[in-house]
Amino acid sequence: MNSHFLNNLVAYSKPLEKLSINTPASNLFSVPVLVSMLGHVFVQLIFQIGTFYAVRSGSFYQQTHVDTSSTSLDDNTESFEGTACFVFANFVYLLLSWILSVGHPFREHITKNLMFIGCFIFLALCSLYILIIPDRAIRHLLQMENIPLYFRASILFWIGCYLFVAFNLELFSKSLHAKYISSSQ
Repeated sequence: MNSHFLNNLVAYSKPLEKLSINTPASNLFSVPVLVSMLGHVFVQLIFQIGTFYAVRSGSFYQQTHVDTSSTSLDDNTESFEGTACFVFANFVYLLLSWILSVGHPFREHITKNLMFIGCFIFLALCSLYILIIPDRAIRHLLQMENIPLYFRASILFWIGCYLFVAFNLELFSKSLHAKYISSSQ
């Protein structure tokens, strides 16, 4: 939900005062757009699978016992894997809303969009709170397991690694876009 809300706020970024001679990607199936989109899907997949298996290899891990006789949707939802992947995904969506925001040369930089910045900071602080200090009420509300602090710190480290990879992937995709535009003219 937070990514949908943030993505709508990105649209509040104003256009630049000067028109650019560059043209935005008009074809969704162009090489740069596909590299960016499929690249981010692949990077997310690798990091999510890594998070899933890292939790399972942790000394704290306890397999979730599924009650197949239960008809309630609230039963059988708490798991260490789900908790770690949920927390990681929160940060992925936040970071991607920033990384994928198209700024220069078509729109003002995202930092000038105060509604986006305020919401981004609020959601980042909420996600950090959920990761670092998950009190019992929050864990119960979100149906999360209590993951040890050392593993939560490792999730924060992997979030930093993800930020590095995703940001550089987008830089690479933008350089591809520039080459693609120059070769088509």
